[in-house]
Amino acid sequence: MNLDPIKIEGPVYSSNNPRNPQNNRPEALNTPRGGISEVDYDLPRTRMRNPDAIAVIIGNSHYQKTKAVNYAINDARSIRNYLLDVMGYQEANIIHLEDASYSDFKLIFGSKENLRGRLFNLIKPEKSDVFIFYAGHGAPGLKDQQAYFVPVECDPQYVELTGFPADVIYNNLAQLPARSVVMVLDACFSGENIYDNISPIVIKSKGALGLKDGALLASSQADQVSTWYPEKGHSMFTYFFLKALHNQNADANHDKQLSLMEIYTYIANQTEGLPYYARRLHGIDQMPVLKGKIQKKYLWFMNNSNLMYMKAFYIVLLGLLLCIGSPAYAQEKLRRYPKAIQSRRTGKGI
Repeated sequence: MNLDPIKIEGPVYSSNNPRNPQNNRPEALNTPRGGISEVDYDLPRTRMRNPDAIAVIIGNSHYQKTKAVNYAINDARSIRNYLLDVMGYQEANIIHLEDASYSDFKLIFGSKENLRGRLFNLIKPEKSDVFIFYAGHGAPGLKDQQAYFVPVECDPQYVELTGFPADVIYNNLAQLPARSVVMVLDACFSGENIYDNISPIVIKSKGALGLKDGALLASSQADQVSTWYPEKGHSMFTYFFLKALHNQNADANHDKQLSLMEIYTYIANQTEGLPYYARRLHGIDQMPVLKGKIQKKYLWFMNNSNLMYMKAFYIVLLGLLLCIGSPAYAQEKLRRYPKAIQSRRTGKGI
């Protein structure tokens, strides 16, 4: 697999079709070294349309009782740009929060007793794909060893009382009437970024295992920490996730579509991806995780006009083969006709 050389671009944070420069294309936040990445420029041009898809994007950076998570807000805003410009989401169907509180989590995802939060009410049964992105702190309970999302006002010493239980979110997601659910987490739950003088805690959360039509892509293993990439103005994981969407080299089988597995493989490359740069820049091990039952879910499709050109080329080729008397060879070519063209999928997917 080949990753493009990593380089630092200029100071403007933008993509091809800016809607509101103040809200959608912000300057870098929380970037001590002022990095802006090439993944925030020249987003891939597609004609994807997924009008029923719903997204939740949360970037938690400014914590009241623990250290800040640099680049979480940048990460969340960049993900939003990709959903709008590349993946065909409607602005009205994106819930985007920065520095979310406990009540924000409850309002969006519901509670253990009532799963009908804001997300549930936006979904069209069996029509809506759901995409969830969270960048911020995660933490294990020191007593129950369960995983918790950390709201900005949470006291980590009392995370069992003030954190939002991850299993409540996972269980409620499993009961959504959505067509599919994909959750991308840029957070670690080992406790090393939250607690002092402790060894990593292996949490007991079931994670995405209960999602019937879902998958979870996480930034690190359960006992690892998630790192930052200051030169790029992003976390290490989100940078490579965006680069996978931005760079066609992530399309391993060259079918002009990107699946979750292809994205994971791109990020997890040991010589050019996240694990290598985490070791090189920070001297630690970080390996992303992909779990769930829809790992072949497609997140990205190429420009529809290119698909039409490919289809026309195959039709002409098959016609020529039939004219010159090679029906067997033509049938073999037809059998291998690309699935992306056969199914004529031109924008349904997350």
